[in-house]
Amino acid sequence: MDEINRVSEEIPVSYINQDPDFPWNWLKVSVNPTLTINFVKQNLSKPWDWSYSNGITGNLNITIEDIEENPYLPWDLIGLFEENYTELQSFEYRDFIKSVCFFEREDINDLVIKFSNIYWDAEILSFNKCLNMEVLKKYRDENWDWDLLSRRFSLEEILENTELYWNWKIICLERMKK
Repeated sequence: MDEINRVSEEIPVSYINQDPDFPWNWLKVSVNPTLTINFVKQNLSKPWDWSYSNGITGNLNITIEDIEENPYLPWDLIGLFEENYTELQSFEYRDFIKSVCFFEREDINDLVIKFSNIYWDAEILSFNKCLNMEVLKKYRDENWDWDLLSRRFSLEEILENTELYWNWKIICLERMKK
């Protein structure tokens, strides 16, 4: 099995492609330096490692353009952002980044707006305390956690934005507690 692990990581994927049903170690193939996005797409049912640190997202042969052109794939964008955020800020984006949650990032609003053409998991983003009204108004039909958001924003902010999907029962109960 150690030999299969070593070979899976080193053998050109053109050889793996000749016998994809062989019991390759797909976690090791994920970091194979000859891996291409086309090979990945041809073998989507395989048990890939999509992580940035040990998998496809961080594979040096997979480019930002590959990620950008295939936003439906389960990229590890948190890892990618954390490791490359400064350089990614200067990159020209088109259709980049899916399903990212940044609980503590103060710049979450800028990220959501800058990458507005992609899917963000709004329910997860609802936990970010820095999320602002501009983003909620602009993307109000996303799957936000309105119960959580109804507790977080001030009554003044809520009343200025009554078109949003607030949970009025929670708003009233929270205000009664105060």
